[in-house]
Amino acid sequence: MSTIHETEIRVRYQDADGMGIVHHSKYLVFFEEARVAMTRDAGYPYRQMEEDGLFFAVAKITCQYIAPARFEDLLRVKTTIKMLGLAKIEHLYELYRGEELLAKGEAKLAAVDRDGKPRMIPDFFIKRYLNPSIE
Repeated sequence: MSTIHETEIRVRYQDADGMGIVHHSKYLVFFEEARVAMTRDAGYPYRQMEEDGLFFAVAKITCQYIAPARFEDLLRVKTTIKMLGLAKIEHLYELYRGEELLAKGEAKLAAVDRDGKPRMIPDFFIKRYLNPSIE
């Protein structure tokens, strides 16, 4: 799959330690923020998903930490859809400061209902997620 989305994130004070350094665990949060932005930009914000009873449970998420970010850095998260099925999504992430790659990772998500049971992703969302330019 080739759908790519880019999100900018400014490193906040609370994202860094006392020395102004961002550690790898916070990169996982940035990956999640980028995924939420991608979903919102595809026209299905999380609030609406929750009202519809659709949730994405993280089955697995990984992060390869390459270099630290610092307080007030402007970061760019590139999210690529690796796989999109009827009830699951896999994303690849790359986190940059300018052109410098700071981290990369992968997330596997399962679509579930309020009770945690597998649920199909709505067809309209799959189409919009793969091609956000669809109106």
